[in-house]
Amino acid sequence: MNIDNIGRDFKPIGSPIISDNGKISGTIAETIYQSPNTESEDIQQLLNRLEEAINSSPDLDEKLKATALNQVEALTTAAITPQNEETKQKAQLATIILQGIIANLPPAAAFVTVVKEVIPPIKNYLGIG
Repeated sequence: MNIDNIGRDFKPIGSPIISDNGKISGTIAETIYQSPNTESEDIQQLLNRLEEAINSSPDLDEKLKATALNQVEALTTAAITPQNEETKQKAQLATIILQGIIANLPPAAAFVTVVKEVIPPIKNYLGIG
């Protein structure tokens, strides 16, 4: 999957979001064009925070990290095309999966805190409340 920006114009670029080993190649900032829309920039920052929290979490094994990164991919795709009902459904499922992952982690884990902070505004932006 290739993406370029959040907003109305979808322009694919050449670098995949997920590489063969399940890790995001580059950051969301490199993958999503910074739209002049402030709300889009806020979502981009939230997705970056989520990606960083996943990659730096000592509480997630490699399999859970790959699963969580796949959910970031679904959220990113939905952020690019927020009008698309199919991507919204996938984003809704992604939020449920991320919440399931944190349910099995210590409440004080940094990743848990980030998920609890970023998921509500992302859901609001996507209209999947």
